[in-house]
Amino acid sequence: MNKERNIKFTIIIPTRERPDTLLYTLRTVVTQDYDNFDIIVSDNFSQDNTKDVVDSFNDPRIKYINPGKRLSMSTHWEFALSHVKNGWVTLLGDDDGLMPGALSTVNKIIKETNIQAITSIRNTYGWINSTIEANRLIISLNKGYEFRDGHEWIKKWLVDDDAICSDLPSISTGGFVDIEIINHARNKGGKFFLSITPDVYSAIAIASIVGKFVILKEPIFVSGASHHSIGTSGSCELKSKILDDFYSENDIPFHDSLAGIEKIGSIPIGNYDCYLKSSFLHNNFLDIKLEDKLVHALSQISPLFYNEMIDYCKNISNKNNIDFNIVIQKSEKIKNRMKIPKLIKIINYLFYRRTIYDCTEFGVRDIYGATLLAKSIYLSETKYSYWRLSVIYKLIKMIFQYQKNLKLLKRDFLIIHKSI
Repeated sequence: MNKERNIKFTIIIPTRERPDTLLYTLRTVVTQDYDNFDIIVSDNFSQDNTKDVVDSFNDPRIKYINPGKRLSMSTHWEFALSHVKNGWVTLLGDDDGLMPGALSTVNKIIKETNIQAITSIRNTYGWINSTIEANRLIISLNKGYEFRDGHEWIKKWLVDDDAICSDLPSISTGGFVDIEIINHARNKGGKFFLSITPDVYSAIAIASIVGKFVILKEPIFVSGASHHSIGTSGSCELKSKILDDFYSENDIPFHDSLAGIEKIGSIPIGNYDCYLKSSFLHNNFLDIKLEDKLVHALSQISPLFYNEMIDYCKNISNKNNIDFNIVIQKSEKIKNRMKIPKLIKIINYLFYRRTIYDCTEFGVRDIYGATLLAKSIYLSETKYSYWRLSVIYKLIKMIFQYQKNLKLLKRDFLIIHKSI
């Protein structure tokens, strides 16, 4: 491909002590059929062989950076993002993967639409070491794309409860954004990420200023869930440690109106914090009231944080002259009303065009193999107009070659690990 004619992409991979998954995540990127991109692996002060895994690729497109000290998630993402000066950017999780041909697909959509932000439907993969749905691959079989309005979809998500974060144009796994939009969304101090949850904040910030964006129905990412992930980390003790580390390292407090115990585990409160923090970009166009968010939070309260959440909402209510008894009453009414919408969502999900595979049957054991398998199945199931048997044959051949090389990859990884 001609670099002069194609978009420059930067794929940032923030990581910390996950060399076992990073190895295969990187492989999904370096094998892209596109030549105008860079990879930044930002290592959050790992104390293992992470750098050796990166160096083992010996690829000039990969830049390894390290802040030299342990940072919070948001501050680390800010550090990594500061190294991008032009083009388009995405942050890829260190147990996630790019689908084959992802960059070529995004380049094509950008040229067709002339927009500055793209999000996409994602495939999902449970790593072989995941305690939930291990080695299972869910593949979306949708195709095409649609235009969306940023403000409309913020409302659908935060007010109507009719969307999720990934429906918005986030910079993290699933989205690509023009760096000009990122720079425009920075505060006076030059920072972009202003909340404890950088992925959620980026979705609201970008949707607030981008106007129109595109959601790509064809999956270009595979979202991985490994034993490192909070939701699939196995024992309660391990989950607790991961959460404790996340909260103890946080250096960004909640918005003043929400200040209290940041470790409350409430998604609605966390989302509202991001909305308030980004108000300089959207001028609180939805005029969301604190009382409504407290009601929303209590209606979706997690048993894990029940006592903390009750105490938190009561304290915030008292602090802001809100009748907590009314908050409780409203939350109970919402719980009852939510039963039918939840049922509708479940029915819609059942009819969503997707397919599920046990990767063990195909010899796949990691995110790289999962992306190859997902692409070949997607092409065979959707039968695009440009679909050719030669493409399927090539991908299947890559899967068999991947299986042959799996032992060599494991051997190389063990050699690297033992050399430490």
